[in-house]
Amino acid sequence: MTPSVAVARAPHTFTILAGLAALLAVLELGRLVIFAAYPVPPPAWSVAPWSPFMTRHACTTAYWSAATTIEQTPDVFSLAASSAGRDPATGRPLPRQIGPFFVDPYEYPPTFLLVPRALAVVAPEFATFRHVWLLLNAALVIASMVAIARRVDAGTGSRSLWLLPLAIVPLTTMYALQMGNAQLVFVVLAAVALSPSSAAAMPWAGCSSPTRSSASSSPLYYSSIWRSGGNGVPSAGRLRGPWS
Repeated sequence: MTPSVAVARAPHTFTILAGLAALLAVLELGRLVIFAAYPVPPPAWSVAPWSPFMTRHACTTAYWSAATTIEQTPDVFSLAASSAGRDPATGRPLPRQIGPFFVDPYEYPPTFLLVPRALAVVAPEFATFRHVWLLLNAALVIASMVAIARRVDAGTGSRSLWLLPLAIVPLTTMYALQMGNAQLVFVVLAAVALSPSSAAAMPWAGCSSPTRSSASSSPLYYSSIWRSGGNGVPSAGRLRGPWS
């Protein structure tokens, strides 16, 4: 096969891959919207319907509970804040519940609590807080992924952007979006700070991110730099996909 034929066929293959991934991402996000809309989410709409833990676990319980009880319980890290006592038979702590969800202990830096406290001012009820948090969480994660894909390499930004659905559909991403887990936001924001154009404009950006390794281990970060030819990452000449 001549190089010209390979180049001509590459966009068609790439478009099919990107289209299938986009369709799957839309279906998964739609499933997530239906799951989040229910006050008592049915397992059938969970991203992991086989897991009772995933259906009844919401990281937002920790954020909301700490934000709304800090005036009465300044020690938000105390396990008593998320416990309803102990099982008399086993002595193990019994978690409190907010509706169908078990309350998570708060295990985040004190400064992070500023964000849920601000949201709790406009959404004091847990159900509203959870809905707004999940929406903002998903929007920020996807917007940051788009920023990474477009910034990594201006010359191939459109192809990097097409790979975005491949970073959304994995269960690791969908788990975090369903639970409202803030860690995924930290990872993508760190990756935005470490993307080439950001690093060029702000040389200190890597120092301000949580960890360089957390951003550089992101699947989106590597998929979007697949074709990047510098900045300490594999070049297109050494690492090629079937669409190269």
